[in-house]
Amino acid sequence: MIRAGRVFAWILAIAFFVASVWYFLLSQQISVADEPIFARDVPFNRVLEGFYDWYITTLMQERLNILINFVGFLALIGVVLALRELFGRDRSVGILAAASATLGAVLWIVGNLVQLGGHRAVELMARGGNDLDPVNAISFTIDRVDDWFELIGLGLIGLGAFTFGAGAIRTGVLPRAWGYFTLALGAFVVVISLAYAFESGDLVDLLLLITGIVLVPAWGVWTAVLFSRNDSRSTSVV
Repeated sequence: MIRAGRVFAWILAIAFFVASVWYFLLSQQISVADEPIFARDVPFNRVLEGFYDWYITTLMQERLNILINFVGFLALIGVVLALRELFGRDRSVGILAAASATLGAVLWIVGNLVQLGGHRAVELMARGGNDLDPVNAISFTIDRVDDWFELIGLGLIGLGAFTFGAGAIRTGVLPRAWGYFTLALGAFVVVISLAYAFESGDLVDLLLLITGIVLVPAWGVWTAVLFSRNDSRSTSVV
């Protein structure tokens, strides 16, 4: 499992970097058309029609971006299970950290599966000429439900990373520098979770970009290198 962890760590780093860059392009409307702007005297039903005509053109890129994130979170599960093996199955720190991070990743995936299905339903209703008032309410509800899955999921992942970092510092299983970085990364992800709770959308976006473009790729590459060194030592001993 530790040898596989090296591969998972590289996949994690690449997937989150690509997904985060793409998310930035989407959020800044660089890879999609600009969201339409309406004058104040335009009737609300006309505003909804114009908005959803634009919105459904963005959904294909959203789906592909979420699928890349799925790859990243599945790879994260592989990495934390490999770390559990490295720490030793009998050590509570590895077991608790891996369980927390794995559950968090699963919750994030479930929430975004709900979002994918919900947005597909919204797209079909918008294209089908349905009354857009209830469609808009459904879309809002789907996004809020997904936010809470992500909030709890990221909080658990952050706690798992924090525990792995603290365990590395205390036990010396991995370099203390890696432990401090992992502990700080875990704390940073918990802050993102709290930003979700306070509905600070702009702050959430900024923190997610920093995490996905810089922190997680750096952590993934570093972890992959450590797995490789551990595998080399094990081979030499054999």
